Amino acid sequence: MKHTTLVLGCLLAASSAQAAPKKKPPPKPPAGEKTPEQKEADRHFKSGVGFFSDQKYAEALAEFQRAYEIAPATIVLYNIAACHRYLSHYSDAVKFYRRFLDEADGANGKIPADRIIAAKAELDDILSKIARVSVTAPDGAEVVVDGESVGTMPLDMPLIVAPGEHKFGSLARRTATRTCASHRATRSRSRSTSRMCRRRCRPRRGSSSFTSPRS
Repeated sequence: MKHTTLVLGCLLAASSAQAAPKKKPPPKPPAGEKTPEQKEADRHFKSGVGFFSDQKYAEALAEFQRAYEIAPATIVLYNIAACHRYLSHYSDAVKFYRRFLDEADGANGKIPADRIIAAKAELDDILSKIARVSVTAPDGAEVVVDGESVGTMPLDMPLIVAPGEHKFGSLARRTATRTCASHRATRSRSRSTSRMCRRRCRPRRGSSSFTSPRS
């Protein structure tokens, strides 16, 4: 896997518009001075770069995500994608690389060209290695891959997984409703049924499919 170079510059943060108070607007920070939110986002960003350099990708991911929550910036999406890539979270990596490239395309040249080229190359590398699986299950069923939930149907298909053997399943919930005469309140009881299947996935062979039997 090619080494990914993170963006080491300061985090660019968009200032959020706030309603002016009735009496007197708050003093604006001097030109060039960052807001407290921007400073906090920079702190998380720099912490993420440090964790990434130490190959602590899960910790780096958490810091980059926090920085983006505080002050969204397109360039941070690239770092988030890179963390997912090293953690083998291929579906999330593809999603964030594509988000980064979409936003960079409309950034009017604010994103360095070499960063866009790198993102495209890393995305292509992932797409050449992953497998795609389509899952069919009833609406409302929870789809599970290797014991972890990937969402509730309907989901965008195909799912992206690493090559190899995986467990696919669905968890369908049936709800029985009972009305209590004493206070006329409604309570629900949930009964879960699950269907599991093993499938060996291979990259670059089109899409496989898995159908969950209806309960």
